[in-house]
Amino acid sequence: MSLSKLFARRGSNTALLIFVTLLTGGLFKISAFAREAFIAAEFGLSSATDAYFGLQQLPLTAATFMFGSFALAFTPLYAEGRRRSGTVSWLPGLTLYGIVIGALLTLSMLAAAPLLLKLFVPSADRETWSTLAILSVCFCPIIWIGMWAGICTARGQNLWAMSMTGLPYLVMTLVLLTLYAAGSLNQLSLPISMSAGFGLIGAYALWRILRSQSKPLTGLKEIASVWRLPGFRRFLRQLAASSTENFGFAANQLLIVYFLARAGTGTISANNCAMRIGMLGYGLWRSRWRNWCKHVSAPATPATGQVFSGVGSSQWEPPPCS
Repeated sequence: MSLSKLFARRGSNTALLIFVTLLTGGLFKISAFAREAFIAAEFGLSSATDAYFGLQQLPLTAATFMFGSFALAFTPLYAEGRRRSGTVSWLPGLTLYGIVIGALLTLSMLAAAPLLLKLFVPSADRETWSTLAILSVCFCPIIWIGMWAGICTARGQNLWAMSMTGLPYLVMTLVLLTLYAAGSLNQLSLPISMSAGFGLIGAYALWRILRSQSKPLTGLKEIASVWRLPGFRRFLRQLAASSTENFGFAANQLLIVYFLARAGTGTISANNCAMRIGMLGYGLWRSRWRNWCKHVSAPATPATGQVFSGVGSSQWEPPPCS
């Protein structure tokens, strides 16, 4: 079916939604690209940028998992529970365990700092340790963003779900430019901007998650016993099934960073800049356009009347990290 016929059948509102989606996705992609260009211009290919781009792969691995495997398992089951009873009984427990896991990942990253610096940083010093410590606080916000993006997708709010994964990068860019304008730019500005981007959007996501429950929260003991609920156990089975490919991808990315670190100062930074340029157009059109083509062709859910774009199908993919 041609685009003109599709728009005629769906109306001008659909055309506007597709345009806004592409525009929003483009804004996030361009802001991320501008940020990389700014980093290259101001910091060059140095040990500081190598440390930042190498160590950021650890929280970005968590982001890849949350926006990929987690969303694939979480979104259809959340939508099913909400359609049946208007609320998802296991969401408070999942939120609690998400906070615990995020905190444990932060502590693990700090505890393993000597090993991580040896593996992923060509030349470690005090500033690279500070970079690692600042980046380690990103895990909890990333988990909250992934959960809220999944909830938005389950409710048919695809544009908002996409925005949640892109807004952190826009905030990162704004933070860097603000530091530059204030004359406070230094080598720690890079991890500070990343933690600020994920931290601010993650705090908003957590607030929305807590407000999304129509029923009041029960006691902590009952929330912590969420694993007893059939819906949560089903979610864990789905998560285990969808995580296999993600683990392979994460291992591949970390191995690439490891070998690049062995090649000398500047190699990790140069590779990151080249990948950003090479994937800019592909990432924009692949994720945004295909997501909204599914949106306009999918039927509405009986319970909400909103478009639900094939969640639960093996062909569905959540909006990836920008």
